[in-house]
Amino acid sequence: MKRNILLVSSVVIAVIIAILIVMFNTQYNYMPNKYNTISNTISREESVEPSNITLIDYRLINILGTYKYYVLSNGSTIAVPPPPHPDPFPFKIELRNVNRSVIHKKLPVYKLEYPEEPDEVMKVARTLLSLFGVEVSSLEFNNVTKAFLYSNPEQGIRLFEYYIGTDKGFFRIIFENPRIVNYTLFMERVRLIVDDKITYKSSIIEKPYTWTETIVPAASAKPAESQAIAYAIIYKGFLKDMPVPYAITSVLFKCDGEGKVLEIEGTLPKKIIEIGSYPVIPIEQICKLLTERVSGKIKAGDWYISYVGFTKLTITNITLEYYETMTTEKYLVPIYRFTGEWTLNYDEINDHGSLNGFIIAVALSK
Repeated sequence: MKRNILLVSSVVIAVIIAILIVMFNTQYNYMPNKYNTISNTISREESVEPSNITLIDYRLINILGTYKYYVLSNGSTIAVPPPPHPDPFPFKIELRNVNRSVIHKKLPVYKLEYPEEPDEVMKVARTLLSLFGVEVSSLEFNNVTKAFLYSNPEQGIRLFEYYIGTDKGFFRIIFENPRIVNYTLFMERVRLIVDDKITYKSSIIEKPYTWTETIVPAASAKPAESQAIAYAIIYKGFLKDMPVPYAITSVLFKCDGEGKVLEIEGTLPKKIIEIGSYPVIPIEQICKLLTERVSGKIKAGDWYISYVGFTKLTITNITLEYYETMTTEKYLVPIYRFTGEWTLNYDEINDHGSLNGFIIAVALSK
């Protein structure tokens, strides 16, 4: 009997361990641990199924948000969860004073490829940091954040980091002290890494930015307020009449009040591939598409909204632009970015506020 009990216990333990292994692999299998070798083991897709492209993979990012609670007249409580949970109230969505004309019939979708193998990332680090007289011999890898790291305070580099997870392709250089940087020479180094069809257009971000204490050298008494210099990617004209957010597809120089650089950050796509051109969704359909998603009727990763918990949403502004997907495989996809005002009139509750969001602007399904 004891042997049977031990046998059953062993089987149960084995089953539990197997389940845990499956759960672990299911949760974390988006980035296999392949960094014990320098060999190139990247698997390339021969074709891409556009209908499977999502803008946000919520499994791979931390959803920040808090619940909001309302007390009804009968004493019961309604909880409003953070997006992408459905709106718990009956609601309607409308457009107000929005330009509904769209000049594009079709727009292309692009796939982005970034350096991600150890030898590729080492080349990035050496190419960029050699401009500052730094010779990189090795990199550390953080398996949690999926970032390659390098630090050399003696030579003025507080931190170099390069990500290959959800933030694939993002790099940042933080200097130990503010320094003069020749933007032109740095961008020449960047061009050695990125696709040779890519060019850059420089601009000054007019809105003053306040850099936090965490990136300002300890010798500074307070954060510095200054402009930032951005070099936005230009590729096959898709920046010609539609913006791509500077933080996604650009190189950004963050400066102090004297024009010295505190940080350099950006992304370095080694290849941008057009995978197809797709019909633009009419603006009139946005309300219907959002209603299906905010209500939970359709669960999809092709939209985002900063708040749910309203009975009426009035969209007051819409812009058409490109968006880099927050997924392990990166795409540039046209989106409608919107802002609006929401109201909540339910039972004896009267509340209001503003929100923002976006939704895919092209019909990807075949």
